[in-house]
Amino acid sequence: MKILKDYAFNVPQSITASSQNTNFPVSNLYLLDPGVVWRAGDFTGDTDIVIDFGAAVDIDNVWLCAANFIECTIQANSTNSWDSPAVTKTVTLAKDAVGILKGFFVLSAPQYRYVRLLINQQALLFGTAPQLGNIIIGKAYEQPVAELAVSYEEMWLRFESDGGAHTKARKGRGRHIIDITITGPEAEVSAARFSDCELMVVYTDLSSVADSYLVYAPERGRIVKRSPLEAEVSYTLEERT
Repeated sequence: MKILKDYAFNVPQSITASSQNTNFPVSNLYLLDPGVVWRAGDFTGDTDIVIDFGAAVDIDNVWLCAANFIECTIQANSTNSWDSPAVTKTVTLAKDAVGILKGFFVLSAPQYRYVRLLINQQALLFGTAPQLGNIIIGKAYEQPVAELAVSYEEMWLRFESDGGAHTKARKGRGRHIIDITITGPEAEVSAARFSDCELMVVYTDLSSVADSYLVYAPERGRIVKRSPLEAEVSYTLEERT
């Protein structure tokens, strides 16, 4: 499992887009709320987003969330010039269990100042112009886990009309709950704590790039110590949507 903590998120100095809807400006991408999106003003040609970090930063991992486009190209360069960028990787996003289009992508690249997201002309999942809720870039670390279980829940609102009929409708967005268990020597287990951050991007690194989630740091953990060489800790991570 890969973990990217909020203090490892690279904070952009500026974010610009070739097109934006004034009701959904590109400045929304500064926020960590997946439900507050950038949306292009139209989609008559290729659309791009350019992120300037002000200085070279690690761009090993890029997480995209709440998109409506299936494919895009992630580029990186030392200058804001894109004729022949140092890094170019075309990626395909996927739906998670509650239908959010997202993807966690590993670039394994050195440091660059600029990152560009190029959205080519394509059929969109919905809407008439590209949109995106998150683009989070940083350096994740590998956290071995003994067990990982992902569940999801849909929120529903029930009511009964005067006529006696029942109607069931969605209430808000669905979300994921991730339960992890870490085992090993007591010192290693005790060090695997998440009290040093508020939000994390967690990537299960299993079958799909969509198995990636923006989660809150756990409110509590359960540590079991059997001996100095055998211990385990369990956490529940709740998704922010």
